[in-house]
Amino acid sequence: MVTERVFVGLELDAGQTSDGYRINLGDLGASGDFGLQVISAEPVVLYYRASASTDDEGAVDGGGVLCEHEGGIGTVMYWPVIMPAAVIWVYAEAPADGDGAEVTATLNVF
Repeated sequence: MVTERVFVGLELDAGQTSDGYRINLGDLGASGDFGLQVISAEPVVLYYRASASTDDEGAVDGGGVLCEHEGGIGTVMYWPVIMPAAVIWVYAEAPADGDGAEVTATLNVF
């Protein structure tokens, strides 16, 4: 298993989206089964954009929602499906109608 700390205590205002956190899946040397651990007392959505062969964040070949975290105390584990890609960028977004969010997320690749 390979562990990638994506966000650690990232603070977002209501309606704010984080900068993308780049993960080179091709370099991880894992099989591609994913576990996403999220800690946030407030609701937050984590999603990704993917590229098949480039490091250019603007060259998106796909992506999707990793989880729609409802908030709460403690760690919640999600099992997202991530398309086969060389590189992904992970983003966190706080709902516009909320109070913002503080999020910690770890992607485990098995």
